[in-house]
Amino acid sequence: MARGTPDFWGVATVMKGMFNDAFKTLATDINGNLITLIKALSNGELVDLTADANGFLQMNVSGQDLDILQSRPVYGAATGAVGSAAADASSIKDLISVTGQGQIYGGFLETQGAGSIIADIPLVLVDGSAFSGLTIGGRDEKHITMPGMDILYDVDFLGSLNHVVLGLMPLITFESSFSISYSEQSGRTPQLFANVVYALV
Repeated sequence: MARGTPDFWGVATVMKGMFNDAFKTLATDINGNLITLIKALSNGELVDLTADANGFLQMNVSGQDLDILQSRPVYGAATGAVGSAAADASSIKDLISVTGQGQIYGGFLETQGAGSIIADIPLVLVDGSAFSGLTIGGRDEKHITMPGMDILYDVDFLGSLNHVVLGLMPLITFESSFSISYSEQSGRTPQLFANVVYALV
């Protein structure tokens, strides 16, 4: 009995396409390549689509009328910004300000005062809009301890709310600017320190 594997196994397949409500057999060239003519609707008329020298069809995706466009994000080079100062009593102190378009990778805000700072309000502005108007005491009461619960979240409370560290939620995108400020509400001058890692694209 002969043994072994045949040099070639082949299956003949017939492909058909719909034309005027009837199936038509699709033909190939002498090399077995299936040649097709693709048309697209443009201003109410069907026009031929042409391929480049490599046989690829080109399409202007950004020019399409799409409700949602998913694409790979543009990554910028990561950099950092730091700011430190003594808060101004009963006023707002700006710590970090960045202009441009980009994404925040993470960061934190630390504040330490000689007395209670529970009425003070840390502020994050993204594209000119302020987020998170909670006081430090309000954050403690609501147990905001995880990223995503708020743009700032509690990392550590030291000394009965005299020394507080807040984390900055990662992956925040901004189109024109972002900044970190601190609104002192108790007539004191706590020490402030902010650190942010971000990228401009």
